[in-house]
Amino acid sequence: MKNITIVIPDRFADWEYSLIAPVLHSFTTNYRVRYAAADLNHKTSMGALRVIPDLNFADIPAENAALILIGGQDWRELNPADRATLAAHCERQKTDGNLLAAICDGAWFLAANGLLNDRRHTGNHLDAYRAEAAYHNAAQYQDSQREAVRDTNLITAGAMAAPAFSRAVLEALGDIPAEVLAYLPAA
Repeated sequence: MKNITIVIPDRFADWEYSLIAPVLHSFTTNYRVRYAAADLNHKTSMGALRVIPDLNFADIPAENAALILIGGQDWRELNPADRATLAAHCERQKTDGNLLAAICDGAWFLAANGLLNDRRHTGNHLDAYRAEAAYHNAAQYQDSQREAVRDTNLITAGAMAAPAFSRAVLEALGDIPAEVLAYLPAA
């Protein structure tokens, strides 16, 4: 069974992963989806969905088929220790060649930690990335509010590209049946 870890901050954007988790839970038997957060206290989505995370950042498994960062309103509130722990997991995921995907402020988190400096990418607003000292790759930013951008094992998207992001993630896993993907919007 392959691990998929979906990282959610408090006040997470529940629509941004809404096609990924059901496909992996209902139409495949290859994956174990777990949710991670800075702590194990319940998180409330922007749509008032309450979730109790399975893992804290320190317990994210080293072996993940995908590490997915979902947008939300509290990414910029992470304390330095939690930020460093999660950034290290993201760096390892990227370096090991496993799928690293981020949407909305999840993509901002990657930019703020210098993890978009060598790949094509997108997100909500380039200016938010430029404001981060660790970000140095405006030349490869693609202004795409409705599409996900994939560069090798990295997928990024802005908040309004959730359907395209979901499809890109599921396609990148490489083993989701074509008949399941056919029901999803084109990437």
